[in-house]
Amino acid sequence: MVREVIILSVVFNPAKKWRLLDQLWSRVPFRKAKSWRLEYEAKLREIWESYRERDVGCEVFATSDEASMDYIERRLARSVAGPPCAQGSSLAASSGRKSTRKTKHTTAGATADDEYARYCAEDVVNSHHYRSRPIDWWKINRNRYPRLSLMAIDMLTIPSSSAESERTFSSAGRMTAPLRSRLRREIVAMAQCIRSWSKAGIYTPSLPLVSLSDDQWVDALASLKGTSDI
Repeated sequence: MVREVIILSVVFNPAKKWRLLDQLWSRVPFRKAKSWRLEYEAKLREIWESYRERDVGCEVFATSDEASMDYIERRLARSVAGPPCAQGSSLAASSGRKSTRKTKHTTAGATADDEYARYCAEDVVNSHHYRSRPIDWWKINRNRYPRLSLMAIDMLTIPSSSAESERTFSSAGRMTAPLRSRLRREIVAMAQCIRSWSKAGIYTPSLPLVSLSDDQWVDALASLKGTSDI
């Protein structure tokens, strides 16, 4: 799957797309026969089919506030906002801007065209910013590509290194010290999510979770409660 992810990260970069792969394929270490593009395009389309029929509903309409959110913030906002169609009327009323003028409110399976084919048919974007930060382009254009943008962002946010995952394992290990061995896995998972969101600046906890480890948790909780007896 590693090779497919590399291909996807290039294809979903609006400043590169398939054109760059066509130009540089001979330099790629894992190149195969000339049918390489057919092989990887088939795999890409196989993944795309799982997104193509997804019911995005009213999520195709974006607000200016949501446009400034990153991927995790957007998913969190959707999870706490309830059914997306509940706000459909108010969002649709403000959708007269150019960014939503071309948007079609459709249900799953009713798309007028193939978003992936339309994206590949467009010229590459001549922008240094989007070349280095392709996710920004997908945020801006997610009204034009409501389903493809979900796939693109999911693929582009796959960590290129396992270092952060290893740090999370270590943090979870320190959290489940012998005195806290009865912590349920759901509690550990929630605590690690809060720690990750705190580091990303998405959530500001009452305690400095980033710097806490081992017995520092006890000291911090004691100072918060105003007593050393926890």
